[in-house]
Amino acid sequence: MKTAEFAERFRFLSSPTIRVNGQDICGFVKENSCGCCSEISGTDVDCRIFEYNGESYEVPPKEMLAEAILKTIFGTTGDCSCGDYKLPDNLKTFYKGKASKSACSCGSNCC
Repeated sequence: MKTAEFAERFRFLSSPTIRVNGQDICGFVKENSCGCCSEISGTDVDCRIFEYNGESYEVPPKEMLAEAILKTIFGTTGDCSCGDYKLPDNLKTFYKGKASKSACSCGSNCC
């Protein structure tokens, strides 16, 4: 999601979010520190981690994705992203930091 406005438009919860038919297929959001996104924004940013079979992953395992897609397609999940939405504070920090860093006159080389 390139901008905060775009993230709000699509009700973005955390990076990454994977949706099928508008539903987040990976359930609840759990996050940890993300060096890559922190570097992009010049701030401390957390990104989503995925829990599957008692393990935590930064990238969801194929098996987890396959199960989640099938559950979503065949209606065995009750999750709906149709309620009230507010851009999470973590994402506000990311987009604000990203904008500040890109506005720097040194071309982001000092940050």
